[in-house]
Amino acid sequence: QSTSCHTGPLPEPPVASAAPWNHPSDDFDDGGKHQRARPPRPGASLNRSIPRRPHCLPPTHPATGGRGAMKKSLCFRGSAAKRAGRTPMADWCVFCDIGRRAPASTAVLLYSDDKVVAFQDINPSAFRHYLVIPVEHIPTVKNLQRTNEDHQLVSHMVKVGKDLLSRDAPKSEEHRFGFHQPPFNSIDHLHLHCLALPFIPSWRQVKYTPLGPLGGFIDAEKVLEKIKPETEVYS
Repeated sequence: QSTSCHTGPLPEPPVASAAPWNHPSDDFDDGGKHQRARPPRPGASLNRSIPRRPHCLPPTHPATGGRGAMKKSLCFRGSAAKRAGRTPMADWCVFCDIGRRAPASTAVLLYSDDKVVAFQDINPSAFRHYLVIPVEHIPTVKNLQRTNEDHQLVSHMVKVGKDLLSRDAPKSEEHRFGFHQPPFNSIDHLHLHCLALPFIPSWRQVKYTPLGPLGGFIDAEKVLEKIKPETEVYS
């Protein structure tokens, strides 16, 4: 019995056809269940060929899975340049949804009027931890102006926070009120932290401590001093 060997050139292996990539939105087809990576540029590292996810999405966007969970659709600072201005309300902002009492919002309001609303922080850091936000979309404390309107708004936010903590935590060891300054704020919609101490757990106090020249947390009273309108003196 003889055995024959193939002595000619080996055939080329079959080449699998790659799925076409047409548009960035294809990265989120089928609710993000079947994502396709963007093909790498010539000479680019393969480790960078991963689907890009947007920084801020509405709760119904396929990339969020359509669940509408607040912490899945918060407005993170990745596209802050697009949100530099003040507007009555913004369609992409979860806090604006809360402020307008949108049906999709599940936040339980502790207080509301035509200027502000208050609700519990989704991830409380103290015995009581409430947020007071303006209905108007104001990105951060840096967008506040030295005007009577803004000074009255912040004063009203502080008063609402003090009233809530006096009602719900009258025996707390300390009440603290303040804002996070950019880039330490996680959400680009102005929100006043109203904390009834102690912090839970205790290490979270670091997040609500001023960092000197670095910024970080700023006491609400200092913000009021900064935006207090200048009084004109007439001779």
